[in-house]
Amino acid sequence: MRGMKFKIKLFCLLLVISSSVTDASAYSVENYNATVNVTFRVDMSAVDTHAQGVYLAGGDFGQDGHLMADGGNDIWSVTVSLNVNQRYLYKFRNQPSFGTWDGFEDPADLITGGCGTGDYNDRFVEVAEVDITLDVVLYGSCTGEAPTTPGCTDVAAVNYNADSTEDDGSCVPSAPVPTAAAEDVLSIFSDAYTNVEGTDFNPGWGQATQVTVGNVLTYSGLDYQGTQFANQDVSAYGYLHVDYYTTNATNLNFFLISPGAETGYALEITTGEWNSVDIPLTSYSSVVSLSDVYQFKVVGNGDVYLDNLYFGGAAPAPVPGCTDTAAENYNAEASQDDGSCTYNSTAYCSTQVTHLNIEAETSSAVFLTIENVDANTVEVSATSADADLIDVLFVGGQSNPASEISATSIVDGTASFTLTWNDGAPAVTSFEILWSKESMGGNWMLNRDQLSAINTADACPEVPVIPGCTDATRCNYNSAATNDDGTCLPALDGICESCSGEADGTGTIVDNDADDDGICDIDEVHIVEFTDVKMEIYPNPVTDQLHLIMNDNFNRLNIEVVNPLGVSLIHKEMKDIALGSVMEFDIDHLPKGMYVLKVSTHRERITTIPWMKQ
Repeated sequence: MRGMKFKIKLFCLLLVISSSVTDASAYSVENYNATVNVTFRVDMSAVDTHAQGVYLAGGDFGQDGHLMADGGNDIWSVTVSLNVNQRYLYKFRNQPSFGTWDGFEDPADLITGGCGTGDYNDRFVEVAEVDITLDVVLYGSCTGEAPTTPGCTDVAAVNYNADSTEDDGSCVPSAPVPTAAAEDVLSIFSDAYTNVEGTDFNPGWGQATQVTVGNVLTYSGLDYQGTQFANQDVSAYGYLHVDYYTTNATNLNFFLISPGAETGYALEITTGEWNSVDIPLTSYSSVVSLSDVYQFKVVGNGDVYLDNLYFGGAAPAPVPGCTDTAAENYNAEASQDDGSCTYNSTAYCSTQVTHLNIEAETSSAVFLTIENVDANTVEVSATSADADLIDVLFVGGQSNPASEISATSIVDGTASFTLTWNDGAPAVTSFEILWSKESMGGNWMLNRDQLSAINTADACPEVPVIPGCTDATRCNYNSAATNDDGTCLPALDGICESCSGEADGTGTIVDNDADDDGICDIDEVHIVEFTDVKMEIYPNPVTDQLHLIMNDNFNRLNIEVVNPLGVSLIHKEMKDIALGSVMEFDIDHLPKGMYVLKVSTHRERITTIPWMKQ
């Protein structure tokens, strides 16, 4: 009986356990297979909807996906039964798959809007345990609101953007309306005038600038930018008009160009407003040929708008004056050269020069001539200043290199060559010259520092070549001689000799010491004639101070210390000299050698006393 009870209880326990397990399994399977309805909606009003409809596809919905239905207002929807408690990935596609993965909405705004995920930036939905109707979203957007497109929304602005939905403050106002009469201008770019035809506003010059041609010229990211038009003669106009606008440029230069020549004009910049300028054509005329202009160039930075590019006004009356900037009287206001230019320069017309201008280099001395031959040509010539003839002459470095240099010729001792400039010889220039003579193995030279400002505008006067002694210290010196011919007499002996005095080359040396005793004739006569004058000097020889003792009374005396050449070095006039008086002479400053003390009374009686300075 007990055994039976046990069996019955055990059976009942197993039955309870089995029943419990069956219920749990049924509950788990039911929840796993539970689904809810999820309704997806998309607004296609901002795009052109494909004729074959819009699809929910991609992600967990595969390549083909589900065709959506148009609710009548271009809002498409589809309801799909999805398992609960799962995330589903998807996108909208504005076409059927056609067996491809093309046609899906752009994920860019899904990424920035934060509703894209995974490798393909899919949309996603977390499915809960209740039916869901998702909010309407714009195609390609995370929200139902249309995305904003910033830009200029002012239709009157030069940079109006019809696609902009939100004004970003970037509008550029219209350029000023020009007031010059149409018949008085030559227009390259302007809505106000008829422009020169065939103008290229973006020639390929290797620039990085991005150009937009509309009501204005827009230069984005300017480095430099050209404009090319048919060759024009603008010499009758007075200015070049330019309107320009920028918010970020810091440097702008406007160039005018003629074939082979260009120069710029710096534009003053006020940011955030239109700037207008009439550039005087005289700002260009010193470089550019106004009778043949054909290009503009703008050099600078930032983003720039340009309008109303035209030539206008009348050319100013010519202002005469010196137009050469190298001249010392250059007139910046002058527009027409009147030939009045003068130059702070050195003319070389048989000018004696030496190696590197070192006076001691006497053996290198030559007479240098640099003179204008015609508008394009300058001749350089040199002749030896002594009997050693020049045998080499050529030009070295130049500040204004000549177009052509002739070969050097040597005729009758004169070496010469010519320099030719195709566009006209400069009035002032600088260059090196090198030369040698027959006895010289190497070259002497004058560099560009020594020949820094050569006057080449003038022709040297014809100077006859006159040989003779050109050393003014020699007795046969010829003041008219242009070329030293080596005939100079020896230098004076420094004791008694003197020159006869002629300066025409006929002078001779006068001996003045007939008995060759070293005492000049005039001094010997005085000593003999006036031996009755009693005077003594001491010491003799002397080093610093000479003393003269008078052994007689004198009313007046003239006393001189004279060197062997007869030059008076010390002079004293004394009155009322008593017997026994001692006169002192400070001779410390005199060089060593022989001297004479000369004493005269009323310019009638003279005695001389030789003495020596040690």
